[in-house]
Amino acid sequence: MNEVMVHEGNVLGVPRIEKWDTVFTEGVSAGFRFIDAFAAAAACEIENAARCGMGCEVRAKGIKVPSEINIEIKPHANRWITSGNKKIDIRGPVFTTVRMEVDG
Repeated sequence: MNEVMVHEGNVLGVPRIEKWDTVFTEGVSAGFRFIDAFAAAAACEIENAARCGMGCEVRAKGIKVPSEINIEIKPHANRWITSGNKKIDIRGPVFTTVRMEVDG
C-alpha cells in the first residue's frame, strides 16, 4: 500500500507508517498508491485480452523501478530531479495477481 510522495525534491514510494510521518506531513502526495497504478495496468491488460477473447494474468511482485508498477516519470522530469542530487525511490512490495478468464 505504498503511496507516491514528493518530499524535499525526492520522489518516494513509502508506506503510511510512523517511520515516514515527516514525509507525509511535509511532503506532497502524488495522489495515488502502488496498488492504484497496478489496478490501472491490470484493467488495460484485461480489456486488451477480452477484446481478443483470451484470458490473462497480471502480476506484480517486488517493485524495483517505477515502470514495473505502471508509473512513468518523463525523461525531462527525471533529469531535473537527478541533476539536483535528489532521488527517485519507487521500490517496495506489492505481491498482487489479477487473473481474468473468458467463459464460453
